[in-house]
Amino acid sequence: MRWFALFLPVIVSAQDWGGLHVVQGDVDVSKRFTLQLHARMRTNDHFGQFFQSRGGPIGFFLLSKKVSLVGGYYFIGEKSRSGALNDFHRFFGGAQYRLAEGRKWKLDGRTLVEQFAGVAAGNFQRGRQRMTMTMGRGMVRPYLQGEGLRQEGRWLGRLSGGVNVKNFAVGYELRQGAHGGYMHLITTTMTMRLRTVEK
Repeated sequence: MRWFALFLPVIVSAQDWGGLHVVQGDVDVSKRFTLQLHARMRTNDHFGQFFQSRGGPIGFFLLSKKVSLVGGYYFIGEKSRSGALNDFHRFFGGAQYRLAEGRKWKLDGRTLVEQFAGVAAGNFQRGRQRMTMTMGRGMVRPYLQGEGLRQEGRWLGRLSGGVNVKNFAVGYELRQGAHGGYMHLITTTMTMRLRTVEK
C-alpha cells in the first residue's frame, strides 16, 4: 500500500485514457528459434481516437534455459498531433533473461536497443530496460511490470499490472509520455501457438 500511495498523485494527474491491444502468433521454427508475428493497435482521447498501429516479425533465439536473444522489426503507422498519418520503422535487438525464481513466482528482465527510421521529426535511438514479476505456475498468473526507457536524452517510465489467463492477458498501464504528462492504458494481449516443436 505504501508504494501505491507514492504513485497515487501521478495516477490521478494522468490526462487521458486509451487502449493497447495486441494479437500475436508464435511459430517454433526449431528447438531454439521461435518466430513471433506481432500486431497491435493503440487508441487515445478516452478510447475514442486511433493513435497507432504496428506489426512485424520478432525472433527469439534460445541460448540457454534462462537467456534468449531477441531481434525484430515493426512497421508503424501513427497519427500526429496535427492529425496527419505518418509511417516509420523500428528495428530492435537485445536479450531477455530469468533473474530469479521461486516455486510459485519468477522475475524476468529484458534489455533492448531500438533504432527508429523514417520518422518525420528525425530518426533516433532508444534503450529500454524492463522487469516483470509473474506469480503462479498454472493457468491464471498475475503479473507486475516496470520499464524504463532512455529516449532523446531523458528517462521515461512505465508501470503495469494485470493477469494472464492461459493465452490471454488483460491489464492496466501507467505510461509517461515522450512530450510530458501521463496516460492510462487498458491493455489486452492474445497469444496463439501457430506451430510447436518439442523442446
